[in-house]
Amino acid sequence: MTVRIDLLPDGSGPYRLAVTARPEGLASPSDIDASSGDLAVGADEGRRSLVFEPWVPSPTGVDAVAAARPPIALVLLYQAKDEEAMAAFDERITEEYSAFYADRGVSYGGLCRVAGPHGSSLGELLGFEVPDMAVALRAANDGLSDRIVAIEDECRLYQDLDRPRYTIWMDSTVAQP
Repeated sequence: MTVRIDLLPDGSGPYRLAVTARPEGLASPSDIDASSGDLAVGADEGRRSLVFEPWVPSPTGVDAVAAARPPIALVLLYQAKDEEAMAAFDERITEEYSAFYADRGVSYGGLCRVAGPHGSSLGELLGFEVPDMAVALRAANDGLSDRIVAIEDECRLYQDLDRPRYTIWMDSTVAQP
């Protein structure tokens, strides 16, 4: 099932967005051009959105992550050096990766194809059932097993780090300005 993140520049969405773009000079947070957003299942041609088409689903599934409307979500958008190699990697690790993060209250949606700000991208959506951003950051970064660190390091080997990539935190636990 298609999932979309509606991008809202006027701050009217339930999620406040915090965008990080890399590499500097090639990508900018303003490429996303939104201060807030919303998660939805299904396509809507009338909205400016990032549309996620599942490619290598996780046990949870990207549509289940979006439908749950978690308090905090993390979106990763990037280009792969070789998309088929990235898909094969994701197929190999998704169950183990999903299980590790599920124990932390995090749902991994799997690898998706995404129409991003620089054309076709790969993307991942993670939902965090946590009370605030500080807890989400700890779940994403602290006390990771050696195996998960190795998986995340290997994942970066398949990404084209010389092309634009984005990390978008979506936070509904804080009021919009």
